[in-house]
Amino acid sequence: MVKNPPDERVVYIAFKNVFKGQDAFLRQSKRISKLISLHQNDPSVKGLIKEHNIDNVSNTVKELLKEKVFESTLEAKLRFPELFDVSPAQSAERAVSEAEAAKHEADVIKDVAEGYQEESPETNEDDQDTNADTIKGRTGTTEEMLQQHTLQGTATEPAKKLSTSFLTSVPSLYPVYLPFLTQHKILVSVQDLLEKACFAYASEHFPTVLTSKGWDCAEAVELTQWKPVFRTQLRQLPSSTTSSLSLPSVGSPSIPDLLDSVAQIRHTAVHRLRVSAKRLQHFLANAETLTKLLLGFPPSTTVFSSSSASSSFNDDSTTHHYYYQRHDAAVAMSRLRREIEAAVDEFQRNKDLLEGRLDESLQNIAARRAELDRQEQQAVDDMLREDGEYQRIAGRKLEEVIVELATEKGEEDQQKGKRTGKWKGKEKAEEEVAEGAAEGAAEGAAEGAAEMGDDDEDEEREAVVEVVEETSSGTETEKNVVEKEGKTRLDGKA
Repeated sequence: MVKNPPDERVVYIAFKNVFKGQDAFLRQSKRISKLISLHQNDPSVKGLIKEHNIDNVSNTVKELLKEKVFESTLEAKLRFPELFDVSPAQSAERAVSEAEAAKHEADVIKDVAEGYQEESPETNEDDQDTNADTIKGRTGTTEEMLQQHTLQGTATEPAKKLSTSFLTSVPSLYPVYLPFLTQHKILVSVQDLLEKACFAYASEHFPTVLTSKGWDCAEAVELTQWKPVFRTQLRQLPSSTTSSLSLPSVGSPSIPDLLDSVAQIRHTAVHRLRVSAKRLQHFLANAETLTKLLLGFPPSTTVFSSSSASSSFNDDSTTHHYYYQRHDAAVAMSRLRREIEAAVDEFQRNKDLLEGRLDESLQNIAARRAELDRQEQQAVDDMLREDGEYQRIAGRKLEEVIVELATEKGEEDQQKGKRTGKWKGKEKAEEEVAEGAAEGAAEGAAEGAAEMGDDDEDEEREAVVEVVEETSSGTETEKNVVEKEGKTRLDGKA
């Protein structure tokens, strides 16, 4: 039987964690089927294979691999946008999480920056005159720049969300954090590029300052030390040199302001502070802007491009050498920023997918829980209903027993009444017979006694006894009556 091909969306979800890394670049059918076979006992994979067979599943996976869906969440989002949808509630929760992280990071960096300012042994004359402004800039201006970038449009609520639809407390996957080792290597690399760009610019435009301070290489100067130098020296450079050091937009930061901002990079790297990916991107954006400002104009009218750099300028020229250093730093910084931005975006889309899958799973669990609750209530209702039915049945049975007992008692009373009436009639008839017999016997005895006289009294008594005996076939009552009456008669005669 030919089965329909599986839904691509379901296949992507089932195999997203199977075809990853180098396996996302597979195209051969045999290797694809082999990898699927290795995971055929996974619950989601097993269900697909059972419903559509392994050949149909393999063909669908191969199609998705050819479309590079497993290589990039961006491609997956373009193909399955519904999997990456973010609800307004989720957006609000993320904003809350990022706001709390940004506030915490800003407070920590501020404390570190103030401590560094107090411990810094070196200040020039300009900084001595504006020491308060410098401190304010490090703890105020920088803070405003960082807060403006990270806290815009956010609120303050707990980062951990408690879903109102479910019983499970679901932690937020935001803010995004890169592995700390990766973050540290990025910051160290950015700091190194910035220090080289600043040193190359200073070597070209105010080399005497470097000589006077004994700074003979980029590694000899901390990133935070460049701000006072630039603040002083840029005022002395001709306008033609510094015209490229201001951004065209109103309110854009100058080099000293950017140096103040990127100084946070040094503090974060040195003090091993963990920051969110969003703040890291902010660091990279400011660093890229600074390197582009320091790059300035090419030292000749020849149009500069990375592909023709070596042929356009004389490598032996000191000016060209420093320009190349700044150019290399700017190019490297731009590439690093783009790569990090792409990686973070990929990371965020993966989080969106995970949260979407979790939300769907929780909804299914909630539906099953509701069904179980309904079944539980139904079981209780059935118990009560059946108990009520048994109660009514038991009541009817008892009522029937009561009716039967009443009927039987009535019949018994009726039979008893009949028996009682019959016995009373017989008793009365016997009494009447006995009474008549007694009276007759008594009268006969009396007459016989009168005729015999007083002397024959004993004989009369015997005659009476004989009369009584003749009635012995009657009842005991009749005997008593006859005997009593006979005796009474004899006593009376006597």
